[in-house]
Amino acid sequence: MKNDQLKNRRKSMLERTERGFTLVELLVATFLLPVLFLSLYFLLNMSHVILSTNDIFAQLNQSAIQTLRNVSREIAQTNPVATPVRLVITTDANNNSVIRFQIPVDWDNDGDAVGNGVNNPVEWGAYDEAGQTNTSGILRPDILGRWVRYSVVNGQLVREILDPALATVAGSLRVIANNISPAAGAFVVAAPVNSIVRTTLTLRGIDQRGQMGAARTFADVPFMNETLLRVSTN
Repeated sequence: MKNDQLKNRRKSMLERTERGFTLVELLVATFLLPVLFLSLYFLLNMSHVILSTNDIFAQLNQSAIQTLRNVSREIAQTNPVATPVRLVITTDANNNSVIRFQIPVDWDNDGDAVGNGVNNPVEWGAYDEAGQTNTSGILRPDILGRWVRYSVVNGQLVREILDPALATVAGSLRVIANNISPAAGAFVVAAPVNSIVRTTLTLRGIDQRGQMGAARTFADVPFMNETLLRVSTN
């Protein structure tokens, strides 16, 4: 009896297999396959966007850290209480800071930045490049009295050298950072408090790779750094 039942079940299953799919089964499969493919597409696209977003944020972070480090190192050499004032901070039409300052310079390459006058006065000026510490053995009296100026121009943070009359020295303009946010106050240098200057830089990232060519703008990302200035009053 049991053997007959097993034979009947096997026979029924074979007959069902031989008949193939029913119309309902085909309709269900036809509906589910596009849904499955669409789900897979959206999942892969979302992963691509996330990876692209993380990459852009990493680039912005690296750019901001490097920019603030370089600017801060140079600003740190100035002195807000020296006479005459060696640090001047103003604001442009977009509420971005325009910072102008002088630093001690070794114009005669004698290993120091002080002169031979009364009380060894500091020799104030500006080097051609940020971070420069000597003049390679060349006497450079032209760098005395110069100024460094940082400002935002056309979405870029730029560094330029001004002569003693505050005119831009030809060929001195350098782009320090791109992707400066067009929002007001993207580059802000606060007035010194207890010889500490706080600098805020806001960058904006645009993702085209993750959007397959269509530009996508991120929310502006602010970065901040604090710099301790010189305390000497020379």
